[in-house]
Amino acid sequence: MRSLHRGSALLAALVVIGVLALVTAATMRLATLSKTHSVRDSRKISQNACVEAARQHLIARLNIFGLAGPQSVTFVDDVTTDVGTRQLR
Repeated sequence: MRSLHRGSALLAALVVIGVLALVTAATMRLATLSKTHSVRDSRKISQNACVEAARQHLIARLNIFGLAGPQSVTFVDDVTTDVGTRQLR
């Protein structure tokens, strides 16, 4: 009877280790995705702030020269970056 139960503890330990490895891998993947999204969001906020500052500066300069309707200034050009082109909105 004793030979029928040999190795069952080892098999149970391998299953537990496998489950823990899957949980760990899923957690690491989630952390990586979260980091990627936060970096992308941070860059997007920085870019939007830069564009808005440039827009405000341009409006101020146009107001100095008395040009009509500078509040309607929008940037719609594509900007070439090191990772491709981006459209400013």
